[in-house]
This record gives sequence, structure tokens and C-alpha cells, in this order.
Amino acid sequence: MNLLFFLKPGLYVSKGTVIKGNIITDANVCVTGTINGDITTQAMLTIEKTGLINGNAHAKNVIVKGKINGNVQSNGKVDVVKKGEIDGNVYAPEINVDEESLVKGVTKLTTANTSDEHDGNTELSESITPIISDEPANEEEK
Repeated sequence: MNLLFFLKPGLYVSKGTVIKGNIITDANVCVTGTINGDITTQAMLTIEKTGLINGNAHAKNVIVKGKINGNVQSNGKVDVVKKGEIDGNVYAPEINVDEESLVKGVTKLTTANTSDEHDGNTELSESITPIISDEPANEEEK
């Protein structure tokens, strides 16, 4: 588990739990179960090894050890670690993808003050790193 999560109050979605619907919170969120819907938090979002999100994620910082089927937007940093997987695009000022991890989409470095959902008008830095993929990131691109 992420030690930071236990230092501050937050939402914990335990293994075996399935949430259907969108989540909006200001608290840290740790997922070891499944969320079928979008999640938005003004704090840390951690998807542990058994965690799965079928929807978009928007958080201050994101750590992915499990899987996200959707786009990820962060105002801080996105870390895809320990065989974590994102099947979607990633928008953040700082993006780290470990060797054993996977992003099936495009990573775009944004400015740190981006706070609204990515709508195509988000100011992007000059650094844009494409991730190799034979398939589109979502159904709309097929």
C-alpha cells in the first residue's frame, strides 16, 4: 500500500469491491478493487496492483500499479509503475513510465496549472512523447 494514503484521510476501494458510477472527492483515493466510472480528486490517486478503473481519471498526482481503461489527467505527476497499465491518453506536467509498464495511447506534457478536463485547448509544452500503439486509445478514434 502507499504509505502517503494512510497518513491522510481518504477513500479506499478494497479488493473485491465494485463501484458503478462517477466519484468526485477532495481526498486521497486508493483503489485495490474496481471502479466502473470516472474518478476526480484534488489529491493523490493510487491504483494498486489489483485495482482497475474503467473510466477517466483526474487527480493532482496519480500512481498506477494496476490498470486504467480511460484517459488520465494530472495537475502534477503520473507514475506508471510495477507493470501498471493505462489504455488511454495521459496529460500531465510530469509523466514517468517504468520499463515493465504500458501506456496504450499518447502522453502529452501539459502546464502545471491545468485544472479543467482536457478539451483540446489545454496549453501543451513543446515536449510531446508518443507511445507506440497499433490500436486507437478509445472507441471514438476507431
